[in-house]
Amino acid sequence: MERKFWEERWENNQIGFHRSAVNPVLEKYFPKLNPESKTVFVPFCGKSLDMVWLLDKGFHVTGCEISRIAVVSFFKENSIPHTIETTGEFEIFSGKNIEIFCGDFFNLKNLFRSPVSVFDRASLVALPPPMRNSYASRMADLLPADSSTLLITMEYPDGEMNGPPFSVKEEEVKTLYSGNFNISRIEVIDVFSENPQFKERGITSINEKVYHLVRR
Repeated sequence: MERKFWEERWENNQIGFHRSAVNPVLEKYFPKLNPESKTVFVPFCGKSLDMVWLLDKGFHVTGCEISRIAVVSFFKENSIPHTIETTGEFEIFSGKNIEIFCGDFFNLKNLFRSPVSVFDRASLVALPPPMRNSYASRMADLLPADSSTLLITMEYPDGEMNGPPFSVKEEEVKTLYSGNFNISRIEVIDVFSENPQFKERGITSINEKVYHLVRR
């Protein structure tokens, strides 16, 4: 998925991946993962309402998003006053307790000096197989030891749909992350009945898998 692909999705308002409510997995599990960390990193954040939930819970939020349309929409739709500054290739939108780096995730460097929490419901599943190893490696580089990640993937039968979202098997999660993270699967959720759009695309079954990753 090249930068142009996602920019065009936002330009054409083809954003079926955007949820109009807070992710229930976030509400259920996130407060339990790393209670000492008050900074949360949300990669590929879009204009997610999950960030508003995190702000309301008292967290400091750092996001990264490639589409400027998405970032501008987030601050406008949630009436969050903000400033914009340019650092290198990134535009940094900053409001109270939140900053979103508008640019290419793979070019982020040296964001965090102490352990943080991460919410990834939209990043790994947005990437085709050739890009996933680079993504996991970049996350390992960005995160200090003891950083805690809540990762949500999707699994559906091979060949039934061309992503995104892509199916990411549990074996691949272990291959991608086991070199730098401790991994535990904490829930499997059948989401087929509540997502009729996937049935329309030819899917016969689909599960979300929820993982807890801890950077060693």
